[in-house]
Amino acid sequence: MADERPRRPAAQPDARGDPARGRPGRAEPSCPADAGQLRPLHGRAEEQGPVRVPRPRVLRADHRGRLLRGAQREAVGLMSVVITEPGVYYDLDEADYHAQHDWLSWSRMKHLLPPSTPAHFKASLKAGEKRKRHFDLGKVVHRLILGEGSDFEVVQALNRQREPYDATSYDLVSAQAHRDRIYEAGKVPILRHELDAAEAMAASVQQHRLASALLSDGRPEVSLFWIDHETGVKCRARLDWLPNPDVGPRRLIVPDVKTAADGSGLAFGKAAASFGYFGQWTHYLDGIRALGINGDPAFVFVIVEKDDPHLVNVGQFAKSDDVAQARRAVDHCRRLYADCLAADRWPGYGEDVNDFELPAWWHYQMEALLP
Repeated sequence: MADERPRRPAAQPDARGDPARGRPGRAEPSCPADAGQLRPLHGRAEEQGPVRVPRPRVLRADHRGRLLRGAQREAVGLMSVVITEPGVYYDLDEADYHAQHDWLSWSRMKHLLPPSTPAHFKASLKAGEKRKRHFDLGKVVHRLILGEGSDFEVVQALNRQREPYDATSYDLVSAQAHRDRIYEAGKVPILRHELDAAEAMAASVQQHRLASALLSDGRPEVSLFWIDHETGVKCRARLDWLPNPDVGPRRLIVPDVKTAADGSGLAFGKAAASFGYFGQWTHYLDGIRALGINGDPAFVFVIVEKDDPHLVNVGQFAKSDDVAQARRAVDHCRRLYADCLAADRWPGYGEDVNDFELPAWWHYQMEALLP
């Protein structure tokens, strides 16, 4: 019952950048306040001259001494590979990427931001990656756009004659059972009408002039592992798309695909604040610089709306206050993580009396309602 869809072939690295050659570049001691911004979005950087950077180091699954397999798998539990050194990994399975708990990802790191606590962060590590159905559509859209990612299968139910048909919802027990079997097989379950929407969303991105250009020359689902030079923290990130580093005088622009109910700039700004996207671009660009992929990369979001006509919006966060606060947030999380790790102490809200405050909206409401 698997739904087979043609996969868009990923661009192959150029012959000069063969895997495992060269050393990762060193991170700059600091980065400018406008790091990661495009100046302008469609512009070029001829005035700066060609940026000459080394090809990224690539460690593949069979690279001796880097990935542990066979009998060593039993020693590390369910992990099929263990990343032991920094590098750019083109062929790392998504599940193996998420299993590298010794390396700090932004999706975990944001649990160190208030109002969360180090105790919440520690609990999130023990809980592992939770399965959330509202992520399923996005995973399928990523697979259709990027050509790599999670496998998916259309959910089927059984009629009264016990014959399978494409389910329209999860109301029936047979549909729920098939959905659970798909999850257990490591794939993403999706209803037929959801797949139709995902295909339309992917088509909108591929037909968008700028979005399709950003996703046309590079490799999908690339994992980065690096050491933060300020704190010594081991960091990781998984890029939707890593453009070919041989960009010449052009800026290296790293796109990240997001699905949204509302793709407007105002709505996405709220989503970025709520879901922590502000730290994502800062963290990812740090990895690109630290590994010597590019010294002055930029990051843009490719947003595609879930509902017809599936509009696409390509944008960046360029306001200086946004960039500065995102930088502070990421630096705070790394320092706090390093301190907690060194002390092996992960505090919560504390054991003293804390002062609480009523929200500002309540005061405004009382002022308006009370005589």
